[in-house]
Amino acid sequence: MLGAGLTVTEAGYTLTVQSGTVFNAAGTSTITAGVLAFGSREAILSTATGQTTTINSVVTGGGGLTITGTGSATTAGGTLALPAANSIAGQTFIDQGTVNLGSAVSISTGALTITSSANTAANGTILQATRASPSPRRSP
Repeated sequence: MLGAGLTVTEAGYTLTVQSGTVFNAAGTSTITAGVLAFGSREAILSTATGQTTTINSVVTGGGGLTITGTGSATTAGGTLALPAANSIAGQTFIDQGTVNLGSAVSISTGALTITSSANTAANGTILQATRASPSPRRSP
């Protein structure tokens, strides 16, 4: 669990999640540098409504990825930013919230499923992707 406004820096290290969820309950929190490893377990990343979690670390795991939040039928979950290229095998499930992807491989290598509860305007699920701008064309 991440606290309000918390930054976890793991440069040169691996933070291994044995079981459970990386959950941001309050504020803007960041996990940066190093590796966030889930082993063979499913990587579950949850952000509370109105909060933002950014994971700049490389996320690894073999059990897929679930992105969720603490929203309800009328409120969306929080915002999760995954700007790095990650190494996650299995399916990705997006249950709710805003997901900002910075790389084509920010999510797992398997199928992407946006659940029926997330796929509603009331839950406000938003999928954003950023890419590098193309180089301007130059005249000869």
